[in-house]
Amino acid sequence: MPPKKTNSRKRDALRQQGCWNPRPEQVTDPLFQQSDFFDADDLLQVKYEMLRRVRIDQKPVSQAAAAFGFSRPTYYQAELDFQQQGLFGLLRVLSATLHDFGSPRLLTSISRAARD
Repeated sequence: MPPKKTNSRKRDALRQQGCWNPRPEQVTDPLFQQSDFFDADDLLQVKYEMLRRVRIDQKPVSQAAAAFGFSRPTYYQAELDFQQQGLFGLLRVLSATLHDFGSPRLLTSISRAARD
């Protein structure tokens, strides 16, 4: 099955928010291949689903990391960041990019969505 394409408007928004995955073609997890809801261009979604695949679905770290296009060390860093800071932690690696594109607005939006 060929990879799904993200519309250009969403891709631009992901880039501006610092959430664009520069390697979506490396995401081979079935969720991202079979459902329009899952978007391999959305780095935050990809990292969260990688963590969920290990924690909830009990998949080995090496298998999950590979299926989501990451290394094992990247998985462990994402896990630590998520444990310490929740979703905001998954954005940690992108902090310089987020700062350049108005991160307070993005983080406020995420915070509001999490409360709803």
